[in-house]
Amino acid sequence: MINTIVDKVNDILRLESVKDTVSKNLYRYLNKKIDNSADVCFLNYGFSPIGTEPVQLEPADEPNRIYIQLYHHVVSRVDLTGRDVLEVSSGRGGGAKYIKRYLKARRMCGIDRQPRAVKFCNKQHGEPGLGYICGDAQRLPVDSESCDAVVNVEASHDYTDVPKFLSEVRRVLRPGGHFLYTDFRNEEEVPAWMKQIAESGLTVIEDEDITLNVAKGLADNTEHNNELVKKLAPTLLRPLFRQFAGVEGSCIQQRFATGKSRYQRFLIQKQA
Repeated sequence: MINTIVDKVNDILRLESVKDTVSKNLYRYLNKKIDNSADVCFLNYGFSPIGTEPVQLEPADEPNRIYIQLYHHVVSRVDLTGRDVLEVSSGRGGGAKYIKRYLKARRMCGIDRQPRAVKFCNKQHGEPGLGYICGDAQRLPVDSESCDAVVNVEASHDYTDVPKFLSEVRRVLRPGGHFLYTDFRNEEEVPAWMKQIAESGLTVIEDEDITLNVAKGLADNTEHNNELVKKLAPTLLRPLFRQFAGVEGSCIQQRFATGKSRYQRFLIQKQA
């Protein structure tokens, strides 16, 4: 009986009409479920290099390698040493911590809309020069021209007003500052997304399709993600969590692997 219910849940999750609603509500549930779990410090789909050397990490960071590699590929395009950096939608805080520790940002601030996540991040990661606050990506609680770089990883697809978010990025960046940005869209949504970026008043320096790297990252990380699902989710909810995590064979992993969804990386600059 349980197996039948689980199979039915999997069938329902393959319907595009329920995908967005499930994703948003599962994100809220996930933050409650993993509230104080130090096992989960990243929520992105990850990245595996193809034909290039992997990033060098300390042994303690190896369990999160796939997730960290996405951050590294996006944010290492510019030298952040001694810079003031803002991450919008910082989630579980691992990315901001990586930027502070490995890329030597002077001041690293993460902003997220979920108070539970912010509380966890300050407790788990907070240190001098690294902190987290609550805020809306479309109304950033940050002074104008106060940041050398803004980071946004796999989050803007969930915003109700992407042009407003981009205008906020432009507002808080200092002249010459950089927007280090990556996210995904369904293939039919890509032209409108590109138009939003082109009309933002910011200049695109680099634009790279990393869809295959993300699909490979999801496949490479499947064993790790399945173990987390077993640890965190009750049996009946495990199909939901596996879809959300993008394990190999899931709807999202297959969409990336077949090109039905595109994952894009950008290096964008506010002109001086």
